[in-house]
Amino acid sequence: MNLVKQWIGLSYTALLLLCGSGCSSVKLAMPVARFFQTAREIQYKDRSGADIWQTPKETAARHTGNCVDKAIYLNELLAQDGYESKVAFGIVRRPNGDSGHAWVVLGEDIILDPTDGWVTQTDNWVYLENRFLVNEFNEGYMLARVENGE
Repeated sequence: MNLVKQWIGLSYTALLLLCGSGCSSVKLAMPVARFFQTAREIQYKDRSGADIWQTPKETAARHTGNCVDKAIYLNELLAQDGYESKVAFGIVRRPNGDSGHAWVVLGEDIILDPTDGWVTQTDNWVYLENRFLVNEFNEGYMLARVENGE
């Protein structure tokens, strides 16, 4: 079973490299595709009402997190490998109503959403098909928690 999961993971990564996903085709470098897949594998856990973010270390250890936790985790993986990225907070339009959401902006124009599995490239990431930027991530908050050993 473990080999099947590994094969599926590698196949998904290869598919991302070749085709991308979301509203447009984006070819991701192998490390980025691997990091994206790793963040996708974090089990989504809704913590409605609790606005306490996990550190990347907590998310990796628990293997669960909400959209913010998954985005922060992916952003950390990218940063550790030298990629320029940031976490974006916004509103996502969904058929059952708008909701707050978080995703990662790689460089200036690639959107990586580890919760929805959405990958796209855009020249206007402030307004996308169904995503509206509200704010960017404040690293100071997370760095303070990391320095305190959280």
